[in-house]
Amino acid sequence: MKEFKNAMEIFKLLPGTNCRKCLVPTCLAFAVAAFKGDRRLRECPCLDGSIADQYEGQFPNWLMMEQERQEALEQLKRDVAKVDFRSAAGRLGASLSGDKLVIRSLGKDFQVSPDGMVVSACHVHAG
Repeated sequence: MKEFKNAMEIFKLLPGTNCRKCLVPTCLAFAVAAFKGDRRLRECPCLDGSIADQYEGQFPNWLMMEQERQEALEQLKRDVAKVDFRSAAGRLGASLSGDKLVIRSLGKDFQVSPDGMVVSACHVHAG
């Protein structure tokens, strides 16, 4: 079997009882913790041990994934630094506000600065 791609794949293995015997509030929270490597499947007292044994070692290297994400974000920021915002605004139907490109999406303005930072009233993941 391949490595788990997300926490939902782990959640499907769990009993879904939210018993809290593992000291985690819900089975979904436990699945997320297991996916991140903070918990092991065998720490779920309601999960058959043979299932835990079957999937031992199927978890991704979370730190490696985080490092790859950071590297990808840094590359995107370098790419943004090369963009001519004035011509991009015309192509995208966006506008300029000082040195920032302002793109309207989902009813909100997203401002992109030349260093690749994005600011919006919408939730934006830090990068």
